Order: sequence, then C-alpha cells, then structure tokens
Amino acid sequence: GQAAMTKPLDLNFEEGRGLTLPELREKLAATRHRNAQEQARLNALDALTAKIEACGLAPTNNGDKP
Repeated sequence: GQAAMTKPLDLNFEEGRGLTLPELREKLAATRHRNAQEQARLNALDALTAKIEACGLAPTNNGDKP
C-alpha cells in the first residue's frame, strides 16, 4: 500500500461538522488502531536496525565499516 500523508485533525473543522459522540468515538478508535499499527512497524524497524548494528553491518557516520 502507499503511504498516504495523514493531515492533522483540524479540531475546529471537526467540531463544525457537528459529529455525534458515537461518530467521534469511532474516529478515535480508528485513529488509535492506525497509531498502534504504525507503532508496531516502528518497533520492528527499530529491532531490525539494532540487530544489524549488532552485527557491525551498519556504516558509521563517515561511511566506514567500524
């Protein structure tokens, strides 16, 4: 899937749409779910990066092998 840029919520706009409480709760749940998925991806990337660094495969800042 393509990484769609998610715009930050404009609270005034959201409020102005007159969403009901259940609708807002649904939005909140969906946003939390997306955030949890994103966090899981970040954690996996973080773990992979740490593993590669532990093997000494990651280049140092100047591009040399350690």
